[in-house]
Amino acid sequence: MFNRFFIAPLFAASFLFAGCAAQSTAPEGDDDTTTLRAEGALSALGKQLVGNYKSDAFYPRFSLAADGTYSWDTGIRCIKGPCPSGDSGRFSIYYGAFTGYRYVNLVSSDRAISRWFRIASVTPAKLVGVFGTTGTFTKDTGKPVPACTVAADCAGGEQCLSGTCTARPICVQLPTTNGYVAKNFPAGSWAEANAWAETTAAGAGHSLSLANCTDVANGLACAEIYAPLCTFVSGAAGAATMSNDCEMRRAVIAAAGEFGEAKGSYTKGECPKGEPVCATYWLKSDPTDATGAYYAHTFSSDFEAKAWIAEMSTAVDAAVLNGACSDLTVCTKEYNPVCGGVRSDEPSTFGNRCMFMAAVRASTATDGWSKGRIDSTGACTP
Repeated sequence: MFNRFFIAPLFAASFLFAGCAAQSTAPEGDDDTTTLRAEGALSALGKQLVGNYKSDAFYPRFSLAADGTYSWDTGIRCIKGPCPSGDSGRFSIYYGAFTGYRYVNLVSSDRAISRWFRIASVTPAKLVGVFGTTGTFTKDTGKPVPACTVAADCAGGEQCLSGTCTARPICVQLPTTNGYVAKNFPAGSWAEANAWAETTAAGAGHSLSLANCTDVANGLACAEIYAPLCTFVSGAAGAATMSNDCEMRRAVIAAAGEFGEAKGSYTKGECPKGEPVCATYWLKSDPTDATGAYYAHTFSSDFEAKAWIAEMSTAVDAAVLNGACSDLTVCTKEYNPVCGGVRSDEPSTFGNRCMFMAAVRASTATDGWSKGRIDSTGACTP
């Protein structure tokens, strides 16, 4: 295309520009196409713009060809034609005499359609609709357009990884009255995790990390301050003295692992080295039921025993007895048989309920804890 000015005499152009400025559909000057100077589709700039363009809404799309033609695709598809799926024609590039902006004009072959775009950038190429045309179009380079650059670009529970908002696993951490809780939630469950945290924390505050609890614990650095706490963490064999609150929190978070949940409770000061105690409780489908599972665990302090029982909210008939569990074996000899098993042993008949419980407690001598189950009252049937 040859270069020429589409411009009225200077005083007329100035009057026209001033008169239209208040009604301009172009946000940044050059609001009258008669003030633009043609540059030609095959200029150096035009060659840079050649390619396929897509809108933020995916459709419509269009392409600029090296021969100065364009094709427009509305995205409309018909099962039975014909339908208006688009148009084609030629494109030209113009220079804004007043602002220095450059524009692209698409004119259909029948000259019924004229679309104007301001060139917002060349690398990457971005065209913004002006003069009655709307939408922002970016050049399709064949590479995915980054959906994010920083975490704030993504929704809750997502992290910006390599330009893509990616759902991440969630580790919830929250304080309790005398302890700490950590729980894993799978990727994509931000709302569920936050709701659980707010309900459980009951206003005490909480934090949500976009990682599993194992990774959170590995990344938690604690200062070397000695303010000891006697801490019992769920799943641990007993209580342990931790240097400070941070060490306690890290232990609880680590105990939650990649998929689970963990609780910790503490008392201030080092763990006491007192006489052993035996903690026991029952788990039953009905508290009045004679059947159910019986647990026993020897601890070195009353605090540990009570913390262990507190972990199981459905425990009934809990007790903390002085002395090691394996030493507590005294029962009366009335015959009121029950059928049950200790650990993984086959069920057998015990003279009464106390004798069954004594057998479970005696079996703690191996590793400090044991469990058993009463399947039915009465002697076992062959």
